[in-house]
Amino acid sequence: MAIRFLAPWLKSKKRTRRPQVFEGLTKSLFQGEEPGTYTLQFKDQIESPDYVLHPFPGKGAMANRFSELLMKRLEEVRVSTHFLRSVNMYEQVVKSLEMLPFRVVIHNKVVGDLALRLGIPEFSELERPIIEFHMKLRHDRDKVITAMHLDALNWVRQYEIDYLYFIAGRINDNLVGQFQGVGLRLLNVNLEFGRHYMPNGLEETLLLLADDLAPENF
Repeated sequence: MAIRFLAPWLKSKKRTRRPQVFEGLTKSLFQGEEPGTYTLQFKDQIESPDYVLHPFPGKGAMANRFSELLMKRLEEVRVSTHFLRSVNMYEQVVKSLEMLPFRVVIHNKVVGDLALRLGIPEFSELERPIIEFHMKLRHDRDKVITAMHLDALNWVRQYEIDYLYFIAGRINDNLVGQFQGVGLRLLNVNLEFGRHYMPNGLEETLLLLADDLAPENF
């Protein structure tokens, strides 16, 4: 008769399921172990220009590392971000924020959708970068909104709009320099920001660079 046994230290333990906050196409967001934090998990998926998802082994780890590197370098030049630390190849701990319902898009050259909207040749030069605000809509091209929309809808206050223009320009300058350092040219970049509330609830909220800086944002 065969006798089977399992040493106490080898007994399988039931893993606690993490509360999920958000499920995206290429990322998932979970409640963090520490108060006021989330765990951002990158997936091995990529979205094609025709909005179809495809498996891409290793893409999540690459996106996590790429975003971590750029977020850390921006923190070094006093750009406040939601990034706290990476915990493994696919996940990082971030501050919990109230995300703004729009993104900031910076154009360093006339390419893609900007060329179509303006009706001018692609790769036309710009005297200086163009900073736009876009609604977070998929499949829609007419999603550009103005600072007046943001103010009228009370999504951000006027001084926060001024700050977004300032900090977006600063982030762009830094990223342009980093890309040039490795022989690349940054054509455009998509940024997202969120509102960070202080624990005591008394101090003014801060707008922090959020989401990620994975390659698909460039």
